[in-house]
Amino acid sequence: MLWRRTAILLIACGVLTLVAALLAALPSGGKGPELQLPAVDKTAVAKITVTRLEGPYSLVKTGEKWTVEPGGFPADQTLVDRALDTLTALRFGPTVSAKSASHSKYEVEDGRLTVALHTAKGAAWELIVGKDSADNRGTYARKAGDDRVYVALARLRDLFGKDANRWRDHVIVKFDPQEAARLTVADNAQTLSFKKNDAGAWEFDAPPENLPAGFRLDSEKVARIARTIANLNANDFEDSKEAVDRGLEPPRTLVTVETAKGEKYAVKLGADKDKNVYVQRDGNEQIYLVNTMMIANVRKSLLELRDMHVAFFDPAKAAKVTILDGARQLVFEKAGEDKWKIAESSEAVPQGFILDDAKVATLARSASTLQGLSFVGQSAPAAAKLGSAGSLIVALEGGGEQKIQLGAEAPDDQRYVGGNGYVYLIKKSGVDRLLKKLDDMKVTAQRSNQMGGIDPSMLDKLPPQLREQFMQQQRQKILQNQMMQQMMKKAEKQKQAPKK
Repeated sequence: MLWRRTAILLIACGVLTLVAALLAALPSGGKGPELQLPAVDKTAVAKITVTRLEGPYSLVKTGEKWTVEPGGFPADQTLVDRALDTLTALRFGPTVSAKSASHSKYEVEDGRLTVALHTAKGAAWELIVGKDSADNRGTYARKAGDDRVYVALARLRDLFGKDANRWRDHVIVKFDPQEAARLTVADNAQTLSFKKNDAGAWEFDAPPENLPAGFRLDSEKVARIARTIANLNANDFEDSKEAVDRGLEPPRTLVTVETAKGEKYAVKLGADKDKNVYVQRDGNEQIYLVNTMMIANVRKSLLELRDMHVAFFDPAKAAKVTILDGARQLVFEKAGEDKWKIAESSEAVPQGFILDDAKVATLARSASTLQGLSFVGQSAPAAAKLGSAGSLIVALEGGGEQKIQLGAEAPDDQRYVGGNGYVYLIKKSGVDRLLKKLDDMKVTAQRSNQMGGIDPSMLDKLPPQLREQFMQQQRQKILQNQMMQQMMKKAEKQKQAPKK
């Protein structure tokens, strides 16, 4: 009866296969079927409703624009678009539980957080959103009316777990700051008007009556005001209709900007509230709250706009750098593109000494960026003793020079410094950036490693032409490595930056 045994065995195998298939379809322990929501085209979505324990709100499409309800507030169109992309392409992993008793574990109880997608025909689907999944890549969720819990393959709580204000348009003013042509900042103490000249730098449109003698305007500080207004965003919103003096009528500060295209923007800055400032754009009833530190970039007194640079030159145009420190003298001269040589030195130059060109270039940049902490005046007081602590002189290509004179120490760890006919106070540590010694300017072991581990002293044994050729190649390699490192750091920052 071999055929009968074979038939029984085949039937048994078939039954086992069927049982296994049925068990695999059961929604338990992450082995159940995935949730399939009705497909909805992104352009067909008319409304998104969100129900939270703190209260419901909706995102409603009117024409091509979205608003936040209740209130009819303009929505952040980019954020809504991101939500639509997420919801209309939402996918799910297998069932993690089919029991209602597990709902509290996954925070998917009724009424906790519900998101529903609507078309013109009505609700397309409704989803109860829970906590983040165990791997923090998704969100536990279940379909309304269904006890089964799934993992939604998107971080839905990040999108919908906050209040309605998160969806509102936080942009107060937006334009290209490079287009700004005129700028006025007016308050009870002063009215400062600026215009951009043909070179793209900011200057006074009408110099104020109380302008101190020898005052130099810092164009970059004015540009910072323009950039702040051009990208002014709110931290929060003031929707209360309560009659409270918010410092906006009249405004404590009024900023007006006119662009090269003729566009005009007027922004009122009011009183402080906690760590924010009341702000209102002229012609817009909405009152915003903006971070106090951002507004501090705009509310500048005349003296705060003074240019505090001790020297004015392009470091790329430096042709000769001279350090004078008592009897010590050290002179570097440019010997080609990105190349420097020691022209004079009161110190004996050791045999095998290799000058680090990058350090000379850094020294020139340090001199060009040196800024005073405070302005002393056009004439040096007797206590300043300019030059007594040393000097740095930069001769420029095409003629002219910039001289920085370091003087006596002053209270609060400061030192007098003179440049371009003006006297300032700087931190004493600023001296270390300028009065470099010969040993400070040599190629170090670290730089030697960047040059392929070559012992700098060995290069002195090479013929001059061959040594120079080798050094030029190494400079190019170092420059390429630095550029590559900068690109990698920039890419890493962009990768770590939160997505908007």
